[in-house]
Amino acid sequence: MLLPILNNPIYMKAVIIDDEAQSHISLKTMLAKSGKNIEVVGSAYCVEEGIVLIDKKKPDIVFLDVNMPDGLGFDVLKNVQHAQFCTIFTTAHEQHAITAIKFGALDYLLKPYSIDELMDALEKVEQRVKQNTKNISDTELNILMDVIQKLPQKELPQRIGISTATERVYVKVENICRFEADTNCTILHLVNEKKKKLVSTTNLGKYIDLFAPYKSFMKVHRSHLVNLMMVEKYVRADGGYLIMNDGSEISVANNNRDELLHRLDHL
Repeated sequence: MLLPILNNPIYMKAVIIDDEAQSHISLKTMLAKSGKNIEVVGSAYCVEEGIVLIDKKKPDIVFLDVNMPDGLGFDVLKNVQHAQFCTIFTTAHEQHAITAIKFGALDYLLKPYSIDELMDALEKVEQRVKQNTKNISDTELNILMDVIQKLPQKELPQRIGISTATERVYVKVENICRFEADTNCTILHLVNEKKKKLVSTTNLGKYIDLFAPYKSFMKVHRSHLVNLMMVEKYVRADGGYLIMNDGSEISVANNNRDELLHRLDHL
């Protein structure tokens, strides 16, 4: 009887940068149980130590706390020389940080997290390692810093990172015409961008939550989140539908009609 041939897990070096000692202990325990071939090669407890540690150890993964005594985890990313690593942000419930991370299409773990949530994040890391897209790009870092700087003034992000099956694409929010659900993925229909359509690996529900603060975006149907600035007309016939400026016709659910018309009239 032949036994199945198992793929050996990818060997990866990791460092943990977090000011809470218990977070280091918990994460190391989970990593040991994960079955992944990950070696924790160093720990740091502040921004300054983290920068030195990364440049010395040159890890494949950095588990990075957002808030530390001497600054933000984002400050680590701005100042390291060695940038070829995947970042998994770890944070307590801090909406400004999570918003920044989501708009950059990056990975995070919300404390306290489970081993299943850790495994999901590690799977994404393995994909990035295989695709040789480990480092955070300048675009991603700029989005992160832009979001963080604007949130205290309640200014909303103007760019978003979109993760597809093969790449991460950064688009202006104002150029998104609509989001369309496609099973567990989402199709983005765009204007004034090189690509007119993107298939995101993120489901529509997450985009609905992410764009809730935007007055110009509204869920009008269980499968459609639209940019109201891109609406050309509302047609009352056939139960009601929108005609968008890309020529598409989008059905409007009955329970969304009154709010939709009110918002269109007051943009």
